[in-house]
Amino acid sequence: MAYKKKDLYDLWSRIIGSDKSVRRPFAAAVFLLTVFTILTLGPVMGLLVAPAALLIVATIRTVMSERALRRYQKHLPVVLDDVAQSLRTGSGFLTALDDAGAKATGELAGDIRYVVHQCAMGRTTTEALENWAQRCPVPSVRLCVGSMLLALETGGPRAQAVDAAGTTLRQALAAVDVAHTHAAQSKASAYVLTFLPLIVSGPMLATNGDARAFMFHSVLGQVLLVVGLALDALGAFWMSFLIKRAVT
Repeated sequence: MAYKKKDLYDLWSRIIGSDKSVRRPFAAAVFLLTVFTILTLGPVMGLLVAPAALLIVATIRTVMSERALRRYQKHLPVVLDDVAQSLRTGSGFLTALDDAGAKATGELAGDIRYVVHQCAMGRTTTEALENWAQRCPVPSVRLCVGSMLLALETGGPRAQAVDAAGTTLRQALAAVDVAHTHAAQSKASAYVLTFLPLIVSGPMLATNGDARAFMFHSVLGQVLLVVGLALDALGAFWMSFLIKRAVT
Protein backbone atom coordinates (compact mmCIF):
# COMPACT_ATOMS: atom_id res chain seq x y z
CA MET A 1 0.00 0.00 0.00
CA ALA A 2 1.52 3.28 -1.12
CA TYR A 3 2.24 6.00 1.38
CA LYS A 4 3.85 9.43 1.41
CA LYS A 5 7.01 10.16 3.37
CA LYS A 6 5.19 13.03 5.11
CA ASP A 7 2.62 10.54 6.42
CA LEU A 8 5.45 8.42 7.82
CA TYR A 9 7.03 11.43 9.53
CA ASP A 10 3.68 12.53 10.99
CA LEU A 11 3.10 9.10 12.49
CA TRP A 12 6.71 8.85 13.70
CA SER A 13 6.39 12.26 15.35
CA ARG A 14 3.23 11.21 17.15
CA ILE A 15 4.80 7.95 18.34
CA ILE A 16 8.34 8.94 19.32
CA GLY A 17 9.29 12.21 17.64
CA SER A 18 7.48 14.32 20.19
CA ASP A 19 9.58 12.80 22.96
CA LYS A 20 12.46 15.18 23.71
CA SER A 21 14.50 12.29 25.10
CA VAL A 22 14.54 10.89 21.55
CA ARG A 23 15.10 14.11 19.62
CA ARG A 24 17.81 15.62 21.81
CA PRO A 25 20.38 12.81 21.39
CA PHE A 26 20.06 13.10 17.60
CA ALA A 27 20.56 16.88 17.68
CA ALA A 28 23.42 16.62 20.18
CA ALA A 29 25.19 13.95 18.12
CA VAL A 30 25.02 16.06 14.94
CA PHE A 31 26.24 19.17 16.78
CA LEU A 32 29.14 17.45 18.55
CA LEU A 33 30.24 15.64 15.39
CA THR A 34 30.23 18.90 13.44
CA VAL A 35 32.20 20.78 16.13
CA PHE A 36 34.73 17.94 16.43
CA THR A 37 35.25 17.90 12.67
CA ILE A 38 35.71 21.67 12.49
CA LEU A 39 38.30 21.61 15.30
CA THR A 40 40.27 18.68 13.90
CA LEU A 41 39.91 18.94 10.12
CA GLY A 42 38.90 22.54 9.54
CA PRO A 43 35.71 24.42 8.63
CA VAL A 44 35.50 23.00 5.10
CA MET A 45 35.22 19.44 6.38
CA GLY A 46 32.81 20.63 9.05
CA LEU A 47 30.52 21.96 6.36
CA LEU A 48 30.71 18.58 4.64
CA VAL A 49 30.11 16.50 7.75
CA ALA A 50 27.06 18.44 8.95
CA PRO A 51 24.89 17.63 5.88
CA ALA A 52 26.14 14.04 5.93
CA ALA A 53 25.16 13.70 9.59
CA LEU A 54 21.74 15.21 8.88
CA LEU A 55 21.31 12.76 6.00
CA ILE A 56 22.11 9.85 8.32
CA VAL A 57 19.60 11.13 10.89
CA ALA A 58 16.96 11.52 8.16
CA THR A 59 17.64 7.95 7.02
CA ILE A 60 17.28 6.63 10.57
CA ARG A 61 14.08 8.61 10.96
CA THR A 62 12.65 7.15 7.77
CA VAL A 63 13.52 3.58 8.79
CA MET A 64 11.98 4.06 12.24
CA SER A 65 8.90 5.65 10.65
CA GLU A 66 8.39 2.71 8.31
CA ARG A 67 8.73 0.23 11.17
CA ALA A 68 6.31 2.22 13.33
CA LEU A 69 3.81 2.33 10.48
CA ARG A 70 4.08 -1.42 9.85
CA ARG A 71 3.45 -2.13 13.54
CA TYR A 72 0.49 0.25 13.50
CA GLN A 73 -1.02 -1.27 10.35
CA LYS A 74 -0.43 -4.84 11.49
CA HIS A 75 -3.02 -4.50 14.25
CA LEU A 76 -5.72 -2.74 12.21
CA PRO A 77 -7.27 -6.00 10.86
CA VAL A 78 -7.39 -7.32 14.43
CA VAL A 79 -9.29 -4.20 15.50
CA LEU A 80 -11.79 -4.72 12.69
CA ASP A 81 -12.21 -8.36 13.70
CA ASP A 82 -12.88 -7.33 17.31
CA VAL A 83 -15.41 -4.69 16.20
CA ALA A 84 -17.23 -7.21 13.99
CA GLN A 85 -17.31 -9.78 16.78
CA SER A 86 -18.80 -7.29 19.23
CA LEU A 87 -21.40 -6.22 16.68
CA ARG A 88 -22.48 -9.84 16.23
CA THR A 89 -23.14 -10.10 19.96
CA GLY A 90 -25.55 -7.16 19.75
CA SER A 91 -23.29 -4.39 21.04
CA GLY A 92 -23.66 -0.88 19.71
CA PHE A 93 -21.05 0.41 17.30
CA LEU A 94 -19.37 2.78 19.76
CA THR A 95 -19.30 0.08 22.44
CA ALA A 96 -17.76 -2.35 19.95
CA LEU A 97 -15.11 0.21 19.03
CA ASP A 98 -14.37 0.91 22.69
CA ASP A 99 -13.95 -2.82 23.38
CA ALA A 100 -11.60 -3.17 20.40
CA GLY A 101 -9.56 -0.20 21.62
CA ALA A 102 -9.22 -1.79 25.05
CA LYS A 103 -7.61 -4.84 23.42
CA ALA A 104 -5.30 -2.82 21.16
CA THR A 105 -1.86 -1.58 22.17
CA GLY A 106 0.43 1.35 21.50
CA GLU A 107 -0.49 4.35 19.40
CA LEU A 108 -3.38 2.51 17.76
CA ALA A 109 -5.07 2.04 21.14
CA GLY A 110 -4.61 5.73 21.85
CA ASP A 111 -6.19 6.70 18.53
CA ILE A 112 -9.22 4.49 19.15
CA ARG A 113 -9.63 5.81 22.69
CA TYR A 114 -9.48 9.34 21.28
CA VAL A 115 -12.29 8.52 18.82
CA VAL A 116 -14.43 7.24 21.69
CA HIS A 117 -13.51 10.27 23.80
CA GLN A 118 -14.55 12.65 21.02
CA CYS A 119 -17.93 10.91 20.81
CA ALA A 120 -18.34 11.22 24.56
CA MET A 121 -17.61 14.95 24.28
CA GLY A 122 -20.46 15.45 21.83
CA ARG A 123 -19.03 14.83 18.38
CA THR A 124 -20.77 12.37 16.10
CA THR A 125 -19.17 9.00 15.45
CA THR A 126 -18.76 9.92 11.78
CA GLU A 127 -16.88 13.12 12.64
CA ALA A 128 -14.64 11.33 15.14
CA LEU A 129 -13.75 8.60 12.64
CA GLU A 130 -13.07 11.11 9.86
CA ASN A 131 -10.82 13.03 12.24
CA TRP A 132 -8.84 9.80 12.85
CA ALA A 133 -8.35 9.38 9.09
CA GLN A 134 -7.13 12.98 8.84
CA ARG A 135 -4.67 12.62 11.71
CA CYS A 136 -3.24 9.39 10.30
CA PRO A 137 -3.68 9.73 6.51
CA VAL A 138 -2.39 6.35 5.34
CA PRO A 139 -4.36 4.02 3.03
CA SER A 140 -4.85 1.28 5.63
CA VAL A 141 -6.41 3.68 8.14
CA ARG A 142 -8.61 5.23 5.46
CA LEU A 143 -9.82 1.75 4.50
CA CYS A 144 -10.48 0.90 8.14
CA VAL A 145 -12.39 4.15 8.75
CA GLY A 146 -14.25 3.82 5.46
CA SER A 147 -15.52 0.36 6.37
CA MET A 148 -16.74 1.62 9.74
CA LEU A 149 -18.48 4.58 8.14
CA LEU A 150 -20.11 2.24 5.64
CA ALA A 151 -21.30 0.03 8.48
CA LEU A 152 -22.75 3.06 10.24
CA GLU A 153 -24.53 4.40 7.16
CA THR A 154 -26.00 1.15 5.82
CA GLY A 155 -27.65 0.17 9.08
CA GLY A 156 -27.87 -3.43 7.84
CA PRO A 157 -25.42 -6.26 8.44
CA ARG A 158 -22.70 -4.12 9.95
CA ALA A 159 -20.53 -7.01 11.07
CA GLN A 160 -20.26 -8.37 7.52
CA ALA A 161 -19.10 -5.01 6.16
CA VAL A 162 -16.43 -4.66 8.83
CA ASP A 163 -15.37 -8.29 8.33
CA ALA A 164 -14.97 -7.78 4.59
CA ALA A 165 -12.80 -4.71 5.16
CA GLY A 166 -10.65 -6.63 7.64
CA THR A 167 -10.10 -9.42 5.11
CA THR A 168 -9.22 -6.94 2.36
CA LEU A 169 -6.83 -5.05 4.61
CA ARG A 170 -5.15 -8.25 5.79
CA GLN A 171 -4.60 -9.38 2.20
CA ALA A 172 -3.20 -5.98 1.20
CA LEU A 173 -0.77 -5.94 4.14
CA ALA A 174 0.28 -9.52 3.34
CA ALA A 175 1.09 -8.46 -0.22
CA VAL A 176 3.18 -5.57 1.11
CA ASP A 177 5.08 -7.95 3.41
CA VAL A 178 5.85 -10.24 0.47
CA ALA A 179 7.11 -7.28 -1.56
CA HIS A 180 9.33 -6.12 1.31
CA THR A 181 10.72 -9.65 1.68
CA HIS A 182 11.61 -9.78 -2.01
CA ALA A 183 13.22 -6.34 -1.77
CA ALA A 184 15.37 -7.24 1.25
CA GLN A 185 18.28 -8.47 -0.89
CA SER A 186 18.14 -5.35 -3.04
CA LYS A 187 18.20 -3.16 0.07
CA ALA A 188 21.20 -5.05 1.45
CA SER A 189 23.06 -4.59 -1.84
CA ALA A 190 22.22 -0.88 -1.85
CA TYR A 191 23.59 -0.46 1.68
CA VAL A 192 26.80 -2.28 0.75
CA LEU A 193 27.35 -0.19 -2.38
CA THR A 194 26.64 3.02 -0.48
CA PHE A 195 28.95 2.41 2.49
CA LEU A 196 31.70 0.42 0.75
CA PRO A 197 33.63 3.52 -0.40
CA LEU A 198 33.55 4.90 3.14
CA ILE A 199 34.61 1.59 4.66
CA VAL A 200 37.53 1.26 2.24
CA SER A 201 38.73 4.87 2.34
CA GLY A 202 38.25 5.37 6.08
CA PRO A 203 41.06 3.09 7.34
CA MET A 204 43.35 4.31 4.55
CA LEU A 205 42.89 7.94 5.53
CA ALA A 206 43.26 7.08 9.22
CA THR A 207 46.61 5.30 8.73
CA ASN A 208 48.17 7.24 5.84
CA GLY A 209 49.20 10.76 6.71
CA ASP A 210 50.01 11.77 3.13
CA ALA A 211 46.61 10.63 1.86
CA ARG A 212 44.91 12.42 4.74
CA ALA A 213 46.82 15.66 4.07
CA PHE A 214 45.95 15.52 0.36
CA MET A 215 42.29 14.75 0.92
CA PHE A 216 41.57 17.23 3.71
CA HIS A 217 44.09 20.05 3.27
CA SER A 218 44.46 20.47 -0.49
CA VAL A 219 41.95 22.12 -2.79
CA LEU A 220 42.01 19.24 -5.28
CA GLY A 221 41.52 16.68 -2.51
CA GLN A 222 38.58 18.57 -1.05
CA VAL A 223 36.99 18.90 -4.49
CA LEU A 224 37.39 15.17 -5.10
CA LEU A 225 35.94 14.43 -1.66
CA VAL A 226 32.90 16.62 -2.27
CA VAL A 227 32.30 15.12 -5.71
CA GLY A 228 32.75 11.58 -4.40
CA LEU A 229 30.34 12.07 -1.52
CA ALA A 230 27.82 13.75 -3.80
CA LEU A 231 27.95 10.87 -6.31
CA ASP A 232 27.67 8.34 -3.49
CA ALA A 233 24.62 10.15 -2.09
CA LEU A 234 23.08 10.38 -5.57
CA GLY A 235 23.59 6.65 -6.10
CA ALA A 236 22.04 5.85 -2.72
CA PHE A 237 19.03 8.05 -3.50
CA TRP A 238 18.55 6.46 -6.93
CA MET A 239 18.78 2.89 -5.59
CA SER A 240 16.35 3.75 -2.80
CA PHE A 241 13.94 5.28 -5.31
CA LEU A 242 14.03 2.22 -7.56
CA ILE A 243 13.50 -0.18 -4.63
CA LYS A 244 10.63 1.83 -3.17
CA ARG A 245 9.01 2.11 -6.58
CA ALA A 246 9.20 -1.66 -7.04
CA VAL A 247 7.77 -2.31 -3.57
CA THR A 248 4.89 0.15 -3.73
